Amino acid sequence: MLPSPKRGWSMLIVDSQVHIWKAETKERPWTPGLKAQLPEPLSIEGLLVHMQQAGVDRVVIVPPHWEGLRNDYAMEAVVRYPDRFRFMGRLNLERPDAPAHLEHWMQMPGNLGMRQSFLTAQERALLVAGDYDWLFAGCERYGIPLMVHAADLRPSLERVLDRYPGLRLILDHMGLSGTIVKEGRLAEAARNTAALARYPNVATKLSSAPLHSHEAYPFASMHGYIHEIIAAFGPERSFWGSDLSHMLHACSYQEGVDLFTKALGLPQAELEPIMGRSLCRYLGWDLP
Repeated sequence: MLPSPKRGWSMLIVDSQVHIWKAETKERPWTPGLKAQLPEPLSIEGLLVHMQQAGVDRVVIVPPHWEGLRNDYAMEAVVRYPDRFRFMGRLNLERPDAPAHLEHWMQMPGNLGMRQSFLTAQERALLVAGDYDWLFAGCERYGIPLMVHAADLRPSLERVLDRYPGLRLILDHMGLSGTIVKEGRLAEAARNTAALARYPNVATKLSSAPLHSHEAYPFASMHGYIHEIIAAFGPERSFWGSDLSHMLHACSYQEGVDLFTKALGLPQAELEPIMGRSLCRYLGWDLP
């Protein structure tokens, strides 16, 4: 049994997104042309050290896109430390047999759902065209919670949500992307993300906030945006997260936690669900 994280409070803290990965080898080839977010792999053991130092109890692992569409290392983490880890599996949507995997998707040990990134021009075009509707239909049918990185695609997501009202959808990173921030469109992005809160089955990860600020901790330029998103979704559908391997370029894990537990001035009644309890309830991870 691992020691409990060192901190001065009893609040459960659960991170909604962390990537872990192994080094590239002939046996574990990466996706051609993609690079990891850190120069060295973030291992299971390395993540546990970060968690202990920052006072994080649990983590939902999201397998990274650069390592290829594989879930084995995430499953290994769950098997070794079932009190600390769960994961959101990845599926190669381009496989001809991909739809057939949905019926049994939730049977993978430690899997709480699925996460898909619509980042490339081709992926975004296919989403807009409706070519991935089989995915949304299957996730609705089989009760698979789905995390999506699909910034700037509000009209397409609204169409999906209108068509599949039983789909449980989680928006990555409050609907933000690096492009949105560079173009100075934070206000527009906030409106688009907040508009999706009218669907009661949609939630959002409050992840990667430090990365979208041009300031150091406490990242004051992001406070208004975060408060606007929380006001729209409420604490029951707002999930703290770090995107740790990416966030470490902007701040420490502790600062990523402190942004929410200290700097934002959130009342305790909102803070406790946002920092972990709401995520666990939404994904069906038993509370301690």
